[in-house]
Amino acid sequence: MNQVSHWPPKVLLRFGCLAIGMLSLCSGCRSNPSLLQPLERGLGPKLQEWQADPKVQGKATLFSLEVESKLQAMLERSAQSYDLPGAVIGIASSQQRWMAATGQANVANQTDLLPTDRFRIGNLSEMLMAVVCLQLQEEGVLSLSDPIRDWLPEAVLQQITGSDRITIRQLLNHTSAIPDLDQAAFRQAVLTDPAHRWQPKELLLYQSTQPVTRPRGMYTYSAINYLLLQLILERATGESFASVIQTHIAQPLKLKNTFVELSIKQTPVHGYQDWDGNGSSEDVMQPFLNTGIGHGEQAIVSNVPDLLHFMQALFLENQLLTPTSLQEMLTIVETRRGGYGLGILNNLTRWGEVWGQTSTTTGFSAVIFYIPLHDLILVSWTNSGDATEAKPIELVDQSLDIVLGSSAKYLKGPAMQW
Repeated sequence: MNQVSHWPPKVLLRFGCLAIGMLSLCSGCRSNPSLLQPLERGLGPKLQEWQADPKVQGKATLFSLEVESKLQAMLERSAQSYDLPGAVIGIASSQQRWMAATGQANVANQTDLLPTDRFRIGNLSEMLMAVVCLQLQEEGVLSLSDPIRDWLPEAVLQQITGSDRITIRQLLNHTSAIPDLDQAAFRQAVLTDPAHRWQPKELLLYQSTQPVTRPRGMYTYSAINYLLLQLILERATGESFASVIQTHIAQPLKLKNTFVELSIKQTPVHGYQDWDGNGSSEDVMQPFLNTGIGHGEQAIVSNVPDLLHFMQALFLENQLLTPTSLQEMLTIVETRRGGYGLGILNNLTRWGEVWGQTSTTTGFSAVIFYIPLHDLILVSWTNSGDATEAKPIELVDQSLDIVLGSSAKYLKGPAMQW
């Protein structure tokens, strides 16, 4: 077990006292007033009463040695129980960070996994891409209301049904009604040539021919949305996608371990997955298995410290977006399990309202959550693509049980569901 616990260089603005206000702000961002009704209909007084309970106040301000020991033991026990190659947890409040890892970064070499190791963040990339789009809107480069036909070449538009009626915003919140990739056909193509270096326009050829069952304007996930956004960002900035992420996200925040995969020599740790369906997990890095790596929602590599910093900069420090743009990012459409903003999930859990993302990508699974009520940011990942995001979610839920205790649950219910 490798553990890191330290004070950040800059003590962040204490946000816990604003929890109720933040919940009200987030509720106001909802485009569907019936969504998450418990939060909006009579729960406010209960939250205020709960927040005033001395057993709850200050819970997340510091992690005691006892809490850290319990977190360590939970991580090791869970990783072994789930048969994971390795797992990492990172937790940040306004005043402290704690990170730990267990297992191997390279199973063959028995290399220990470290809390600062890099991994494929998968769908977590959508948050970063959404921030860049909003920044460009602030700069007057584009508008989220722009039709995508204004930014994409005709050859691409011809592959997208109804492209003349789709906006950039609809790509960001998955309401474009564009079909997802045909996973079976694409899997076969990858197995035929595992090392092929895919380009976005090639990936578009594997768009499913099955029509989307929900109409445009309603949430239906499609990886195609963020492939198109990558092309739009490159057109709008005149830069490569890798350069866009560096210029708008990594460099301003001094993130040393966040980059588009394959754009530089740095790599993530080894990931494992039974990608060919033969019943055993293989190392997807040796030989390298390319499933569209470096593009769209599979683009970015990062690590826990960088992601904690990104979330703090986004939600607590106003370093990335203006308040108006952040509110636009948090304006949600209804999904089957909660809501979806611009590149970000929203749900009401037993720990309070949560913003974040979940991901299962080639060789890795991960989650990232921000819980305003408790002033907590959590990142969890494992180098197993077979685990799905359910395992990191369970690690986060168990961590919250330890850090906050049962008195912090103001809603009865199961563990986090996404």
